[in-house]
Amino acid sequence: MPPKPDNIAKKIESGEYFSEGMNWFHTKFTRARTEFAYFFIVCVIAVMALLVGIAAFSEIFPLSPGKNFVLGREIGASEHLTIHSISNKGDTANDSVMKFMLSQYVQAREEYIEEKLDRNFRVVTSLSSNDVYSKFLDETSTSNPQNPVILYGKQATRDVRIDGIKLEDSLGKQAHDAQVARAIVNYTTILTFLNDNTTQIAPHEADITFQYTQITVDQKTGKISQRPQMQITDYKTIELKPQQAHGKI
Repeated sequence: MPPKPDNIAKKIESGEYFSEGMNWFHTKFTRARTEFAYFFIVCVIAVMALLVGIAAFSEIFPLSPGKNFVLGREIGASEHLTIHSISNKGDTANDSVMKFMLSQYVQAREEYIEEKLDRNFRVVTSLSSNDVYSKFLDETSTSNPQNPVILYGKQATRDVRIDGIKLEDSLGKQAHDAQVARAIVNYTTILTFLNDNTTQIAPHEADITFQYTQITVDQKTGKISQRPQMQITDYKTIELKPQQAHGKI
């Protein structure tokens, strides 16, 4: 039943009519928008909490398998990439192991790369006899003016490329396995000056006598029963003229 005109007039005079109108507008429009805003904020918080929960769950229980990948880098100007077969025609398994260990020894002893000094020192130490190790300590002493650390410091690097390895017996004849007592290693040094990237390339030859314990494999189990061991008993190097450089690993 609609209000009487005199009641409306009284409410207008007292201001009650406008108060009731404002309350009606607030209830119909303002409160609804406010409640919608609250609802939207609560929904956003709930969605964020759900996403955080899913992320935490996926970290604890990975649902997707790992994928293989390859990490590579570009070869620098001072680096030389070469690929050699692990063995040549006529080589035995022990020949290949000896050549590998000899190449690692020569590279560790003759190259100068600051980042590899510690690793190379450990390689030479582990493979040298006491006499050879003592000579190596003299060569690498800070009192030796020919020590690469004194000569080059941070101004240069010296890479070593193995060109050839010939295995011989004590009489100088080609040998295999237990008969091998000596090796002639041809290698090339690449000295690179870092300030202008100029290089000096020189062929060398290392005359190495050593003792080698062959690798032994249990034919029944297929496991190694004796690991290969090498001890360098004498080490001499000479610089060759370019026309003298030769050899094959």
